[in-house]
Amino acid sequence: METSENKIISMLPNLGVQESFVLVSGELFIKDCSLFGTEVILIENDVITQKYICCLNGFFYFKLDYEKIYTIKILKEGFEAKSIVFNTQLKGFPAKKRYYEFGVGLSSNMLVGKFDEDNIPPVAIIKYAIGSGKFEQDRYYKEKRKLNQKNVA
Repeated sequence: METSENKIISMLPNLGVQESFVLVSGELFIKDCSLFGTEVILIENDVITQKYICCLNGFFYFKLDYEKIYTIKILKEGFEAKSIVFNTQLKGFPAKKRYYEFGVGLSSNMLVGKFDEDNIPPVAIIKYAIGSGKFEQDRYYKEKRKLNQKNVA
């Protein structure tokens, strides 16, 4: 049941292989609702490169090449759409940890209506931290986003 555009998630990554990519592992959460049919889309340079339709487990995996910027969008009708920017640029430093995992919770969006999947502001930016030698969330982006939301309200 695999096509070039849609894949059903059921694979486990081979964590023993050290390649020139970072392996991103995510898990989706929705309270009191099935994850079935949730779309997880990987975008590079405004082009969809991979698209998963989630099963019941909510896990997804991507192999991201270094020195690129990706956007991961998570969409489910009736729920708040989310996007995450993943920057794999190493700034000339070697990657020590080539694996990153995170979780994403979706909230009901029934009162707001349909989402505009082209204009979803990122909830997080993940980038390489030179000091730790691994990929981490940009803490300053999260703080700026909270500040901007307060100023808008």
